[in-house]
Amino acid sequence: LMQYASSDAPGHAEHARWTLETAHAAHPGDAGFNIARAAMDFAAIDNCSGAAREAALRETLDRFRDCATANPENTICWLNLAFVTRMAKAAPAERRFLELALEAPRAEHGGLLMGARRDPHYQRWREGLALGDASTGILWAGAAARLAELHLKAGETGAARVAAERSIALAGDLAPAHLCMGRALLAEGRAPEAAEVLRASLPLTALDSAHRNALIDALDAAGARGEAADLAGESALIFDAWTAAHEVARAFRMRAEALRG
Repeated sequence: LMQYASSDAPGHAEHARWTLETAHAAHPGDAGFNIARAAMDFAAIDNCSGAAREAALRETLDRFRDCATANPENTICWLNLAFVTRMAKAAPAERRFLELALEAPRAEHGGLLMGARRDPHYQRWREGLALGDASTGILWAGAAARLAELHLKAGETGAARVAAERSIALAGDLAPAHLCMGRALLAEGRAPEAAEVLRASLPLTALDSAHRNALIDALDAAGARGEAADLAGESALIFDAWTAAHEVARAFRMRAEALRG
């Protein structure tokens, strides 16, 4: 069913929808079919616009909420609900659903989890499913990292650090929570500590311009202007190697010149 649903071949999506509706009618209480139905509805929203899109989004949210309410111990349901509210730019609701995901003890129907493909936590979960060693811990690490980011955006640096620490404890070899931790420390005026955190975690995400810029900010604020300039110059050389990243390289070059000036 999910292979058909993700196919671009003519008629496959229609066949998947018909099959799913038939299965759902026969087994209305099955969590897997309910999650799949909500996910398929969410994917179809891209074909809507204006009032029709808003109505479709509300209906899809209701379906995901029903799934989570009926299966409160399944973190997949809460994470999917958090993802949909993230797409709807409803940060307070997303925060609440992430908190509930962190409290849920199980991960059932993990193949139906939605997420951002560039999120390293989501990538590791998908890899784990393929290899048969998926760990629920990576889902909680991702939820905590995203929660840290939301707290940071709201100016809640203490809460951001707590969430980041939880994520790092579960998946310390992934960079997003380290970046949030560094930014939170810098916002609190603790530049040397921020620089230490960001410097130590840079090898985890060597090609992330956001992480490099945050470290440059922390080094500059900590009084290590020379090191900050050197890192900016090094970053410019690295990103110059990619045609699509020339603008990023130019921005780093300008930062290096400003720091050395």
